[in-house]
Amino acid sequence: MQDKLSRIIEAVRSSPQYARALAAYDKGNRVMISGLPPVMQAVLAKCLWLEKGGPLLLLAATPEEAQVLYENIAASGGGQTELFAPLELLPFEVYAQNAQVTAGRLRVLSRLALGEPLLVVSSVSAFWRRLPPPQVFASFHLTLRRGVSYGLSDLPASLYAMGYRREKQVEEPGVFSLRGGILDIFSPQMENPLRLDFFGDLLESVRAFDAETQRSGEALPEA
Repeated sequence: MQDKLSRIIEAVRSSPQYARALAAYDKGNRVMISGLPPVMQAVLAKCLWLEKGGPLLLLAATPEEAQVLYENIAASGGGQTELFAPLELLPFEVYAQNAQVTAGRLRVLSRLALGEPLLVVSSVSAFWRRLPPPQVFASFHLTLRRGVSYGLSDLPASLYAMGYRREKQVEEPGVFSLRGGILDIFSPQMENPLRLDFFGDLLESVRAFDAETQRSGEALPEA
């Protein structure tokens, strides 16, 4: 499948229609893609991203169309394609507590704030709601490195300010716990929570762990 899409991408990049779209894109204009099946829309967007780099936003009319476009683009390989999904809404515009969707949105925003050249696929309903300014969002990133001293007693306040919730046990994204010199954090950017082991204020180890079994896994240099 990937080889077939790679051949299609090369064919599209050599077509006159793509040359016109690229010229419009180079002038800073929005490029509207219409009259093409989803797979070809995805290929054209991937070609523009490969040609000019990111970040690039591909905006679909509905979440369902965005999902199809994302799946077609992701099938061509690479980890630089992300889906920015809409928050689920209940009647009267009340937000549903969907941890997976929220974590996914935060992951996309975090990667963009850190300067990654992403190809982001989204829909009108996911895109139109206000977000924090990029510089404000980036200022709430916290990096903890093994072998560095931190004020362990001050870290919970920093995590509260970032929107984390303190619990006795970490089982879902956006939660942390502190027991003596062990700080567990489940960052929305990661598949598994992290266990940070402090000796006083010195961060001695950083390990991922399984949220269900609570067993520690691989060691990491930083989080």
